[in-house]
Parts: sequence; C-alpha cells; structure tokens
Amino acid sequence: MGVDVKQTYRLYQALMRVTPELASVDRTCTVKVAEGLPLRCDVLEVGKDFRRIALGHYWMLATGDQVPDVIFEICVFFDWELAEAVSYHFGGRVEDAYPIDGEPPVLSIHRRINRLLERWLLLLAQQGYCMGTDAGSNVLPVLGSP
Repeated sequence: MGVDVKQTYRLYQALMRVTPELASVDRTCTVKVAEGLPLRCDVLEVGKDFRRIALGHYWMLATGDQVPDVIFEICVFFDWELAEAVSYHFGGRVEDAYPIDGEPPVLSIHRRINRLLERWLLLLAQQGYCMGTDAGSNVLPVLGSP
C-alpha cells in the first residue's frame, strides 16, 4: 500500500478552502481571525503548476519575533489537484515523510502527518481562516509588495 491518492485530492480541496488564492501568492501571506493565532503561508518553491509551501501558526513575542507553533510543509500540484504534507513541525519536533530526497516516503510518517493536516485544514476552515480576496481586511499584504 502506498500514498493514499484519494486523501491527496481531499487535502487539495481542503487547502483551497483555506488558501483559495494560493496560486497567486508570491512569497508570504498572513491572515488573522478574531479568535486564534495568525495563519501564515510561506512559498518555499515554485514550479509550473506546483508550489511547496510552509503553512502554520506563529506566536508573536513582545520583541516582535515570531515563534512557530504548528507548521506543515505541503507540496501542491495544481494541475492534478493534489496536495500532500511532506513534513510537520510542532514543539521543536520535526517529522519528515521524505527523509532522503528522491526516495519514496516513509509511509507511516506520511500517513500520520497527512491525517493531521486534513483534520487541521478542516478546523481552520470552520474557524473562518481564508487567505484570499474573500477574506477582505483579514489578509495582510504579501511581503515585498508595494
């Protein structure tokens, strides 16, 4: 048994509810909701019909420094409408589904972090997180934009 392709499709659909404008994000975008931590999306890699992003919550310290809370690194394939979590960071712990580049994933880790991502994205959507034009004033401008 390999990667759950049906789940990667569900993940894409859930991700598009939270980040409907993801294909147009160049670098970084942050959205705030009334109750909850800001959600930040950093674009790590861009290819034709592809994005690798880091999506997560950050705590803001009094110094202005951001401390990561929950971070998922996600590969998004727009042409196939698929998404998968490739790593998960929480509390100083990192789980990497692809510890060796070019090799198949460690399926137990891959399944675990993708189940976590699916539940988290559904929760974010229920809480009203939405990075896109529909979010209005909740969306902070993309860094580096005028």
